[in-house]
Amino acid sequence: VRSPSQGERDLTPLWNALADEHRPADSDLPDTGIGLERERWLSPAFIRGDDYGTRASTVLLIDADGHGEIHERRFGPQGVALGQSQVDF
Repeated sequence: VRSPSQGERDLTPLWNALADEHRPADSDLPDTGIGLERERWLSPAFIRGDDYGTRASTVLLIDADGHGEIHERRFGPQGVALGQSQVDF
């Protein structure tokens, strides 16, 4: 999506989706054998944790001519933002 005033891409909706920490109702969680507490913890798109969790969120954009962009945000333990990068190809 391009911002009409700036002509730049607005990736906010994509970043928001990747940062979603919503946890579904227990009845919507799968039963994979790891227990309900762990299922709850692993259910959001963005997971915060010390030893396990989201460490990067990446958006890849490719146009019809094969040109593209890779945008990435990096995170440390507990989801602390560490930086972001962009590569055009």
